Formats: sequence, structure tokens, C-alpha cells
Amino acid sequence: MGYSVHAQLPGVNAVVTAGGPTENPIAKRGGVPDHATGTITVTVHEATGPLTLHAADFTSRDENGKPIPLSAHGPATITARPGQTAALTLSGTYEAGAAELTWRHDGKTIAVWDFTSNSTDE
Repeated sequence: MGYSVHAQLPGVNAVVTAGGPTENPIAKRGGVPDHATGTITVTVHEATGPLTLHAADFTSRDENGKPIPLSAHGPATITARPGQTAALTLSGTYEAGAAELTWRHDGKTIAVWDFTSNSTDE
């Protein structure tokens, strides 16, 4: 996470960065968190033409391949136009450990970002 991808898509080139996740621990019994709500921000800039991102273009999995459902926090669709920056915010519930975020455009994988969730840290 945090690295930029220089995406070359039909009709548009852009730089896309995934950042986060920022975590909000969810306490379980005994007050020790075992998972957290993680918020990921995907930012588009330097677009040569309009680039639309949909929340459904992104999937996440934990280190065991288990899908992590994502939901948009704010608009579920954003469009970056030349000279503009646009951001899509996604959230999911993560357990401690490694996970990944995958971006697909027109059914093709464009980028995979990996990260570690520290939801059990106090």
C-alpha cells in the first residue's frame, strides 16, 4: 500500500495510489480487539482523460484467501478528469495479518496492493 501504479488503459493513462488502511479496532469480549474496520483510500491523479472507478472494481482477501467484503465510504463511483484528483474510499473488516487489495478494470487485473493489518495491537 502507498505505492503508485501508472495505469495505461484504453483512452486514458493515470497514476493510481492505494493508501491505508487506517484502522479502527473493534473490541471483542475482554476488551482485546481481534479485528478492525480498515479504511482504504484509492486516489487517481495525472489522468490524461476521464477515469471512472467503481467500488465494485476492488476486491480484498486476507492471507488465507478469504474474501473481505468492501463497501464505499462516500460515493461508490468517482471520476478523475485531466488536471483533477479524485479519491474513492473503501472499508472492510480485517483480522490481524496480511491482506491484499485488487483493482480490476473491465474484468482485467490492473494492480494488487498488499498490506498488514495490526488489529490486535493495543
